[in-house]
Amino acid sequence: AVVLDIDGVVTRGATAVPGAAEALRRLRQQQIPFVFMTNGGGVTEKKKAEELCSLLGVDGIDADRMLLSHTPFRPLAERFREKR
Repeated sequence: AVVLDIDGVVTRGATAVPGAAEALRRLRQQQIPFVFMTNGGGVTEKKKAEELCSLLGVDGIDADRMLLSHTPFRPLAERFREKR
């Protein structure tokens, strides 16, 4: 499996890094599992996946391939929501 950092590896700001889309296509062609990570947050995993699809000009990047800085804490937030 391959883990790709988003900012600086796949994108720089609102621009795709040259070769990133081709690398993603090759991973798919060779059926190599991959996910994206970033220490950024502020959007949902679904929104980040949609942004990546748009920037890279590809389809089919699912939200379940996104690991944002807040993703690991989501189950805890839901578990303790009523305990504030």
